[in-house]
Amino acid sequence: MDSLLQVALYILFALGALATLFGVAQGVDWLATKYRKPRALAGTARVIGEPAVPKLRSGDTSRFVRDVEGADGMIVAANQRFTKAWEIQNVGSVVWEGRYLQRLGASEGPGLIKSPASTRIPTTQPGQSVQLRIEMEAPSTEGTTVARFKMADKDGNLVFPDRYPEGVFVTVSVVKGIKTPRDGAER
Repeated sequence: MDSLLQVALYILFALGALATLFGVAQGVDWLATKYRKPRALAGTARVIGEPAVPKLRSGDTSRFVRDVEGADGMIVAANQRFTKAWEIQNVGSVVWEGRYLQRLGASEGPGLIKSPASTRIPTTQPGQSVQLRIEMEAPSTEGTTVARFKMADKDGNLVFPDRYPEGVFVTVSVVKGIKTPRDGAER
């Protein structure tokens, strides 16, 4: 029974990865949220299952500036720890307070990049840019995998849900038997 569940999870992961690559993740996104364990954002009592409908605020907008660290498509060893960082800018008129970068879908599991479920975004004034860094770990299995993140408010509501359907993401290719840059060990 466990192997059947594992196969089903691999199929769900493959569908999500393909959907992300082809830009049709909206249709498959419910699979990722429906079957993940609910998690609470740090410092809140609200449990995140399926994302809540956002309260749209006039003048609240962002702009992706650049990838700062961790090139998309980078080759990593199995179980290798790495950092991904993005720079985004508050180009609206609303101060970002109590915001988080929330992982979409499961934050760990077979074939998935392991990451925190959410990472706090520092208070960001209009016009300011902020660099968001997340420590992650590659899966133990070979292959290419994607992790996606979107901004959420303190209540767990996704911010800009339709403007940036993919949010920010990291793509890695896991290859066994390569030396890791951090420890020089072959994995």
